[in-house]
Amino acid sequence: MKKRRKRLNTVYSDSFKKNGERPFDRTYSNFNREFSLPEKYGRNEIVLMVADPLTIYAYWEIEEEVFNEIRKENTNKKIKGLKRILRVYEIRETFTGKIFENRIDVKFGSFLGSQYICLPVSGKKWTVDAGLVSETGRFFPAIRSNEVKTPLFGIAANAAGSISFSSGGA
Repeated sequence: MKKRRKRLNTVYSDSFKKNGERPFDRTYSNFNREFSLPEKYGRNEIVLMVADPLTIYAYWEIEEEVFNEIRKENTNKKIKGLKRILRVYEIRETFTGKIFENRIDVKFGSFLGSQYICLPVSGKKWTVDAGLVSETGRFFPAIRSNEVKTPLFGIAANAAGSISFSSGGA
């Protein structure tokens, strides 16, 4: 068996070699140089995705200038200790519009990153604001994400008693 494997490799490599190298090796190395993905895209955005009923996944790219502008606007007001956070809101819709109820604050350090966020309840609509919070708790929003709705956790109440299993095939 060992001899046969060597022979197949030799036939394969000899038949595809061109100037001492295989063509796909050359193509792949050019592909890496010409079409590498950028580290960042220069967009200021936060994107939310539902991971499961009690977890959302957020990824973001925020330019430092966005936060610098907020700092400049508030330098005269003597607001100190501004820290970057993601503020998670539960969205409740009423006849008069949407109500954003603050649920969770998540600190973040990098202007480009991602994080799973655990939620206290399922079956709700959620959105996230990135911004700065002062030592006194005042929040200065910079960017808002898309809205997502998580599914309910568990079996539906009206279907719990009506599930039946039959034995036998059909």
